[in-house]
Amino acid sequence: MYRSLGLRIGLLVVVIAICAAGVVVAVPRLMKAPETTAKAATGPTTQLVAGKSNVLLVPESVSQALQVKTAAIEAATAPSPLQLDGWLILDPSRLVHVRTRFGGEVVEIGTIEGVSDDQSTSPRRCIRELRFGDEVEKGQLMAVVWSKELGEKKSELVDALSKLHLHQFTAARLEELYRKGAIPERSVREAEQDVDADEIAVARAKRTLTTWRLTDADIAQIEQEAAKIRDLEGKNDASIRANWARVEVRAAAKGVIVERNVAVGVVVDTQLDLFKVADLNRLEVMAHIYEEDLNLIETRPAEDRQWSIHVRSDPQSQSLDGRFDQIGPIIDSSQHTALVMGWVDNSENRLRIGQFITATINLPPPPHAVTVPLKSLVDQGGKYRVFVQTDPKLPEYTSRVVTPLGHCPGDKVYLSMQPPTGRSQPPGDGAYLRPGEIVVTSGALEMASAMDELIATRTAVAKSSE
Repeated sequence: MYRSLGLRIGLLVVVIAICAAGVVVAVPRLMKAPETTAKAATGPTTQLVAGKSNVLLVPESVSQALQVKTAAIEAATAPSPLQLDGWLILDPSRLVHVRTRFGGEVVEIGTIEGVSDDQSTSPRRCIRELRFGDEVEKGQLMAVVWSKELGEKKSELVDALSKLHLHQFTAARLEELYRKGAIPERSVREAEQDVDADEIAVARAKRTLTTWRLTDADIAQIEQEAAKIRDLEGKNDASIRANWARVEVRAAAKGVIVERNVAVGVVVDTQLDLFKVADLNRLEVMAHIYEEDLNLIETRPAEDRQWSIHVRSDPQSQSLDGRFDQIGPIIDSSQHTALVMGWVDNSENRLRIGQFITATINLPPPPHAVTVPLKSLVDQGGKYRVFVQTDPKLPEYTSRVVTPLGHCPGDKVYLSMQPPTGRSQPPGDGAYLRPGEIVVTSGALEMASAMDELIATRTAVAKSSE
C-alpha cells in the first residue's frame, strides 16, 4: 500500500516538474517579442528639426529607402519658340474697289504691255487688255464708260452757261438803251433777273457735277466746250462729240488686280466693282493659339510683338518678318484656340493669299525666375511646394511654398524666385530660390506626407499637454 502510494506521489512530482519546465520554456518566448518591437521602434526615422516646422531631417538610410534624388536649381533660360498654325489673307484696308462714277456702257478696257492672250501662237510681247494678276500704277486708265447720264448733266451746264451768256449780253444792251432813254427801266430790271436766274442754274449744275467728284479741271473743260459751241454758232464739233459722255475709270492706288468683273459692251452701274486692286506688299496673318498659351503673349508689350512667318509648303524657305497686334476675344469651343491676328512683310512678293503658314514667336524667360524639374513640384490642392537641401553636407530638407510661372522645355517648370504673398524671405542673401541650390526630384511627395504627419502629431501633443 505504501509502495503504491509512494509511486503515485512520485508520478505527481514528475508531472509537476514537467509542467514547471513547460512554463519555464514558454516565458522566454513571450518576452522576446517586446524586445524585437522596441528595437524596430528605435530605428532611424524622419523628424522635424527642433524649432523649425518647415525643415525635415531625413537620415541616410531613410533617404535610400525612399530613393531620394536631387538636382540643381538652374537659372531661367528662354523657352522653345511658340509655333502657331495659320494662313494668309488679304488686308482689307489695302484693297481698292474700282467703280465708275456714272452708269453706262463699257466701251474700252485699259491696256498694258504683256504676253499675248492668243494661245494659238507662241507667247510674244504685245499691248493687251488688263487682266487678273496685272500690276497697275496709281492713276492708270483701267476702263472707259460711255454714260448718257454724264452727257445729260454736262449738257445742262452747257445750256445754263449759254443762257447766262445770252442774257448777260441782252442785259448789257438794254442797259445801254435805257441810258439813252429808248426803253423803260422795267425792261432792264427784268433782264437782270434773267441773268440772276441763269447764274443760279450754272451754280446748281456745277455743284451737281462736283458732287459726282468731277474736278475743277473737268468743269473748266466743260466751260471751254460750251464756249466752242457758242463760237461755232450751234454747229457740231466732232472732237467735242467724241468725248462728251466719256467717263474714264482710273486706278486709285498702286497694286495688283485681284478681280476683274467687266468686259467691253457690258452695261454697268455705280455699285459694281469693275476691278479690285490690292496692295500685296503686306499681307494679313491669321493664326490659332491654344488657350493655355494665351498668357505667353498677352502680357507682352506692343513694341515686343514680333513674329516670323514660314510657308508650310516650303519649310526650307527663308522666314519673313512681321508683327501681331490683335488677339481675338472668342475661344473656339471645339479646338479651344483663339485667333491671333497680325501682318507679314511681302515686299518681295514671295507669299500668296490663302497659303498655310507657321508663325514663330520667340519667347523670353519669365523675369525673376528659376528652372526646376517638373518632378520636384508637389501639388497639394493647388498649392505648390518644393524641398530644398540648403547644405549638401546635412540631411536636412526645407519645404518652400512656390509660385509656378509655366512650363519650359525638357519637362521642367519655371518658378518665381520671390516667395508667394505672405511668405517671409529666408535668411542669407534674401533670395527665396537661387540657381545652384539643391532641390529634391524623387521622394518629395513622401517627404511632404511625412512632414504633414509630424506637424499634426506635434500639434496634437501640444494641445493634450495644455
